[in-house]
Amino acid sequence: MENLQNIVQSITLCDDRLPSELKLSESGRYTTYYAPFEHINASAKVVICGITPGIQQAMIALKTTQAGLQRGLEWAEALQEAKASSSFAGSMRKNLAMMLDYIGLNQYLKIEACSGLFGAHNDFVHYTSALRNPVLDAGKNYSGGRSMTTNEYLWNQALNGLKEEIAILPNDAVFIPLGTGVDEVFRKLINLGLISSNRVLFGLPHASGANSERIAYFCEKKERSALSTKTNPDTIEEKRDSLVKHVAHLILQVQTMDPIAATSEVHAEKQKLRNDKMKIEYRVARGKQAGSIFTPHQNADGFYIVSKTRFEEDQVEVTSLREIKQYLDRGYSVRMSDPMTRRSPTLITPASITVSD
Repeated sequence: MENLQNIVQSITLCDDRLPSELKLSESGRYTTYYAPFEHINASAKVVICGITPGIQQAMIALKTTQAGLQRGLEWAEALQEAKASSSFAGSMRKNLAMMLDYIGLNQYLKIEACSGLFGAHNDFVHYTSALRNPVLDAGKNYSGGRSMTTNEYLWNQALNGLKEEIAILPNDAVFIPLGTGVDEVFRKLINLGLISSNRVLFGLPHASGANSERIAYFCEKKERSALSTKTNPDTIEEKRDSLVKHVAHLILQVQTMDPIAATSEVHAEKQKLRNDKMKIEYRVARGKQAGSIFTPHQNADGFYIVSKTRFEEDQVEVTSLREIKQYLDRGYSVRMSDPMTRRSPTLITPASITVSD
């Protein structure tokens, strides 16, 4: 370990490649390099697991570690700082926070928004990867897939690293694998009896910017009719519904043990009954859904959406039908859907909506 610290402290770093001094092992087309990602937040409530650190992510961690050591930090402190600065950096953080809020994880954690996991509430989360150290595939970032469970070289890294972390982390920590390959890793860990299936939230799209269309549809920021042929909306909807139900189940488990939370649930139910006295409806006049009655679409986080345009930045979140009525009176449209399916919500203009008490 001392030799490794000396190497990290003294090597010259280039942005586009990992130093040969940090190469740990190789097998066929795969090469593994060391990067300072071994810090584990032993009190985490949620664990977000990616595929493997990419070159850019590893470079951020290495540079942060070097800077920390130069400032006089101890090795363990420098590792913690590096992990915080580089985990799911860039647009991935915004995408992750948006998806986690959508499935209700902020409610489970009792925080306002999951963007706080990258800031004020970073003590709630542990970031990791199925392959803890950067693995390159023929010199390029490894993109995951079934090979993580079928290739012995990769599987041994995933098994040994995650087995250690599962043993250290709290027994009620919730794991969120990102991507189908990482899903397969956790299914294998479950089959081996290393973790309970109740603790794993399967189905979240990978947070990469390259996955933006799937993420937008997952969070109901893009309509089904606007999707490209590369995106399968049925699969996304199925996984999305499953995740929302799983998180709701976790919240219910917590509330069962928390009398204060249970009281809040009673208050929310009373508010719902008050809202139910008002009806806001839109009757579809033509097309396949002619005759269907649409009502304000409530997201998994409990919010309704009103907006004067179709642009995301103009959207306003409201919590009750009474609030929606106030925005309707000011010319705002409302995102509405068929309550029987809750699919494909669409923005309906005030002129097409009827309101009754």
